[in-house]
Amino acid sequence: MHFMKNPFAYPPKTSITISDDFIQSLTQRFGKCDTNLLSWINISLTHPTYLNENKNKIQEIERKTLYTLESLAASFLELMIFEIAHQDDTLSGMADYARFTQVVKQNIMQAVFDEFNLGNVSLIGRGEKDVLSPAIKFTLARQFCGSLLLCYGYDLLKPIIYKLTQKIITEKKDFDYKTMLQEYSQSKKMGQPKYELIKELGPGHQKEFVVQVSTTDGKSAQAKGSSKQDASKKAAIEYINHFAPTLLTKKSIRTPNILFQTTIAYLHKDFVLSICRGFNVGQDKAWIFGQSLTHPSFVNETKNQKFVDNKKHAQLGAKVLEAFFTQQISILVLGNSSKNEITVEQYRSILSNENISAEGFDLLNLQSGLLLGVGEKKVFYGNYSAKKE
Repeated sequence: MHFMKNPFAYPPKTSITISDDFIQSLTQRFGKCDTNLLSWINISLTHPTYLNENKNKIQEIERKTLYTLESLAASFLELMIFEIAHQDDTLSGMADYARFTQVVKQNIMQAVFDEFNLGNVSLIGRGEKDVLSPAIKFTLARQFCGSLLLCYGYDLLKPIIYKLTQKIITEKKDFDYKTMLQEYSQSKKMGQPKYELIKELGPGHQKEFVVQVSTTDGKSAQAKGSSKQDASKKAAIEYINHFAPTLLTKKSIRTPNILFQTTIAYLHKDFVLSICRGFNVGQDKAWIFGQSLTHPSFVNETKNQKFVDNKKHAQLGAKVLEAFFTQQISILVLGNSSKNEITVEQYRSILSNENISAEGFDLLNLQSGLLLGVGEKKVFYGNYSAKKE
């Protein structure tokens, strides 16, 4: 997946500079960046609290610019995380995706802040500098990632985010058991699981806690841990192991080319291969296009549900379009930073209109290769929302 590198006008000249050592460390990681673009790095490492205290000194940097860098990074980081999830064969459904992305999103900004030692190179207001709150760290990390996207591009930043994501997941490998149990309990109409501290064991410096988790159907499980939180996680694991072990079974998503071994593939194989040629994609990935061009109404009629996961394709596509639109919005906003009437929200409202996705559907002539159910064919092509999905 490729997004434009260095698509922006050069940043405003600023009196703020960062150390040569920091620039050198970035060069070692990513390679050389256009010297004129390095000011984006300087700007991104300036927190709004510093601007508030130094308005007379730093007039060339606007809060709108910092917000745009942050917005740009947030959209692309979400795409990167979802792309990682989409490629992970152990994540077999949207609930798995949601748990994965939630944990990574909660921790990735702290990981970026630490990875690049941003606390040592950022400009922060005097009142905030001594004790950095998570909010300030996350803002600086997002602004910084936005500047990296401008200077180095999506493809060079993505491996860093991949590495940090794997580190987060390794450190929090049991993160999802309480969430898993909660979703299970709610799906059975039992509400929230109840966690209760039963007793505390051991001396003050070596305490152990016993927590019991129970559901309204009378089932419960207990576990010991070094803290209440640790004991709660272990109790959730015990409950799942005893009463819902199938939740721990991970299903592989699918194997390449399996779509072309089904009845579905033969119906639009030629069109799918023409799409591959048009986008310079190898035939080994044709099954992805094949699935994405199979509407749920067709799946329901032919009972080939195990080969198609439309929701995942639609979600990933939405992330790609959002990132692309955000990139275009950022180009316009940063290129017109002196015009106060131009805002990110105004551009987003224009570019995120579902008509744009529908126009893309028509431009690519997707109706020629789309598999629809019989009942859907009469109304589909006039439905903007359906085309957008």
